[in-house]
Amino acid sequence: MARKLKTKKLDRKEVKKEILENGEVHMFLFSVYKASGYLLDRFRLFNQLGLNRYCPEPNRELDMKKVKIKSMGNYPMLENYEGLKSLIEQTVRMTFLFHSPEMKKKYNFDKKIYRDRGMHALYDGLRELFDKHYSEKWKDDLPCEDPEVAEALTTLKDIIVNFKVVQMFTDKDLDIDSRLRKYSRTLITKFNKHFLPYTAEILESGS
Repeated sequence: MARKLKTKKLDRKEVKKEILENGEVHMFLFSVYKASGYLLDRFRLFNQLGLNRYCPEPNRELDMKKVKIKSMGNYPMLENYEGLKSLIEQTVRMTFLFHSPEMKKKYNFDKKIYRDRGMHALYDGLRELFDKHYSEKWKDDLPCEDPEVAEALTTLKDIIVNFKVVQMFTDKDLDIDSRLRKYSRTLITKFNKHFLPYTAEILESGS
């Protein structure tokens, strides 16, 4: 069994210092946590994938290659939505790459960093900008008399908003592991080329 890489636990001052020095890297991971967590929660996939709702760091016993969704049946309205299952799997796998030995040598991923109020406020502010944009863009397309359909359309809009925040940090030249950089940029490219236009077409056509 591989030896566990020991990581120093940070006190409050050290948390602030780590955020100040490496804030964009931590915001990148935080945005991925948020995007992944939203999907896992909406489709109730935490248990199916062996993940802990209250601890975003992947279980050390898990292998990212084994992140496979067997069923999306907990959300029947979007169970067979094109590209969504793959998007969820790839986003969860990306969280694993942040916790690679290479990344842990460069950065401290103490959980207290991601509980910092400033981190939450910054993320919420960035997300609000994208949410306003897409809510305005689709203001005539999101309302629906059927509450289940309306909820599904809003869920799709929220997924797009969350990934636009992730893209902000993917586009930056951050000091991260090359494997993580390649994986994240490939994921966002696929998202922008396929999932986003497909979803926009669905919303705007009233389908």
